[in-house]
Amino acid sequence: MADVIENIVAGLNTGGPKVGVDLVPDNVLATTIAVASNGQILPQGTINVASTANFPATGQIVVATSLGNQAVTYTGTTGTSFTGCTGGLGTMTTGGAVSSGVNLDVVKVMNGGDSINGGFVAPANPFPVAIYPAAAANSGVSVGYVVGGVNNVSQRVRATVYNEQAANAQRSISSANANDAAAGTGARSVKITYYDQTGAGPFTETVALNGVAAVNTVGVNICFIEKMEVLTVGALTWNAGVITLFAAAAGAGGAVCSIGFATVSTGGDMRTLLGHHYTPLGKTSTFATVVCASDGNRSGDYYLTSASPLVAGSADLPISDIVSVAGNGSVSTRSFASACLKVTGFARTNIWATPNGNGTNWAGSFDWSDL
Repeated sequence: MADVIENIVAGLNTGGPKVGVDLVPDNVLATTIAVASNGQILPQGTINVASTANFPATGQIVVATSLGNQAVTYTGTTGTSFTGCTGGLGTMTTGGAVSSGVNLDVVKVMNGGDSINGGFVAPANPFPVAIYPAAAANSGVSVGYVVGGVNNVSQRVRATVYNEQAANAQRSISSANANDAAAGTGARSVKITYYDQTGAGPFTETVALNGVAAVNTVGVNICFIEKMEVLTVGALTWNAGVITLFAAAAGAGGAVCSIGFATVSTGGDMRTLLGHHYTPLGKTSTFATVVCASDGNRSGDYYLTSASPLVAGSADLPISDIVSVAGNGSVSTRSFASACLKVTGFARTNIWATPNGNGTNWAGSFDWSDL
């Protein structure tokens, strides 16, 4: 980085007062990842550390993960954790470095120096320029599935019901099979990725299952569900039954969404197949590719839509062209790389299909990147 800065400064040293550069780690706050966050994958709503002493109440930190230094924004702290965290990728490990936003060197650009390689006389009032790492994009793939499509009826490519909520609440989760439990042979824990009612997030919470008994979430700000996925399993290696997230505590309030069983294979689905993605508030999602396929002899069409869940009555409006699938098990791919298909948050994007016949199963997916 010093070479880059020196090149910039060299461009300034073409006349008038000389400009010098001093690379110093100025006022960098540092701590380390605690055991409670060992092995967790960013983004996480809470990052546990040795201490948050002297860190601002809100701001940005840089977290060392398996994918390098990651920029993470936080909205609160406890004595040993950053809360309301968003952003970042990769796996954290105990002892990993965590520092204030000035993880890279602070650059002091000074008037009156006579050399950019040292030897300049620092003025009385140098001004520091903080160099922050570029925010990392959060990216992923959304997958959906429809069992038994209906002729000429447009439908979301979604395997189970999804009852979108409008307000924050504590939720609960249970399985239809007793083997989905913390020490069971099926699914043992499930990670919920969600947004709150303002569109802030994504946040995550991992819940240890207790078979058919509902387990309440710790979070009381769960509103919009991005996805649920089985995190740990027993000997079966998949969920033994349908795992349902309920709208209220103690299994009340009706189903919000579910991880299905035997939707696409003879075992558990291991994740929700909702075929949607929420663009975070203040972010923009870029969509590169959408893929759709049918497993029968029926052709059909598919496309992407977007809606604004924070606006009452917001409709799902098409944002892509309509792409045809020939049927007979064929797969159709549409690339939007040159079209720059983008959606600004807070928004929900869905994949839809319109079968030209009854009884055909449809699978669809699209990739996204939020920045």
